Amino acid sequence: MSGRIIQVIPRTDFAFNLPANGTQEVFLGERGYDMRDWVSGIFPVLLHAKNFTASASAFADFNVYNSFFDPQDPTVLWANAAAAAPGKASVANGDVAPLLYTAALTSPIGAYGRCSLLFNQGANTGACTLTASVYLLGRDA
Repeated sequence: MSGRIIQVIPRTDFAFNLPANGTQEVFLGERGYDMRDWVSGIFPVLLHAKNFTASASAFADFNVYNSFFDPQDPTVLWANAAAAAPGKASVANGDVAPLLYTAALTSPIGAYGRCSLLFNQGANTGACTLTASVYLLGRDA
């Protein structure tokens, strides 16, 4: 059995100041990580710092989406962000950094994975910040 550790992003600062109940999705790292041979995996997210005090209902979701490259059209990354993510780590408003989140990658694990951060501002406006590192760990067949 072998596996892979992929650093999606190193320690990175994010800042948001959206309208009330506004959302913003930020895609992280490369546009597709090769997971073709994975039979299982985890999605570790390291929360280094967080300040959501401007909005008591703000939250952030780190997601892994299945995606695919068509050999006949390799310039297009095929993905469906509306589909259930095989991996998701949710940062709740009350969470205190430093904190480690580990989400299991659920079946089916697609050929490629795309990672994102989806931030929801919550009911109030104001600056919200977080600092995180994101990884993918996979076990091959």
